[in-house]
Amino acid sequence: MEWAKQIGLAVSRRAMGTWYSPDDALLKALVMCVVDDGREEYHRFLAKLYERFRLVIGANEAEKAFGTLPIDQNAFMQNSQRLEQRLRSLGLLRRLSDDCAYVENPFRSKK
Repeated sequence: MEWAKQIGLAVSRRAMGTWYSPDDALLKALVMCVVDDGREEYHRFLAKLYERFRLVIGANEAEKAFGTLPIDQNAFMQNSQRLEQRLRSLGLLRRLSDDCAYVENPFRSKK
């Protein structure tokens, strides 16, 4: 668990324990590693996180990892929504008028 804290994958708070929650620097690094063409649809971004790093965020990736969902699907939906909000707050995600969410890598040009 100590390594997870050192790389920004886990956080701990006094009297609340430790849980997995990537810090801002790790989220930015993941976006830079995964989003090659300037922007990527959010659901595809989650799929790439699973394919490259085996990070399970949403229900689709959990089904790939476990075969069946180990917990209620709502937990994975909430997890995905929280990550989307974090990326948006960092300026790394935009939801367009057609309700499609795109993760944007500010260091790559859009094609």
